[in-house]
Amino acid sequence: MTRQPALVWSLMMCFFVTGLTFPSQPVHVSVVPGSVNSATVKVKKGVDEVPVMSRELEVKIKLSNGQTATRYLSMLYDPVTGLFWWNTCD
Repeated sequence: MTRQPALVWSLMMCFFVTGLTFPSQPVHVSVVPGSVNSATVKVKKGVDEVPVMSRELEVKIKLSNGQTATRYLSMLYDPVTGLFWWNTCD
C-alpha cells in the first residue's frame, strides 16, 4: 500500500467515525494541518513480529448548529492481512 491510498483510507475512516458519532446532523470534517503522524511499527503476532502501519490524526468537525467538535483518531493497518483497527476519543 502506498502513502496516497493510506491517506485516502484514513480520511474515509474520519467520515465513517463522524457518521457514527453524530448520525443525525450534517457535518463538515477537516484534518487539522500538521496533526497527522504516520509510522510503521512491529507488533507481536504469535512468536513473530510483523510490520503494521500506524496513523494518528486530529479532525475538526463543524456541526450544523455552528459548533465545532474535535476528535483524535488512532489507526492500525496490517497490509498483509488487510485487518484494520481504529479508535477515537475527544
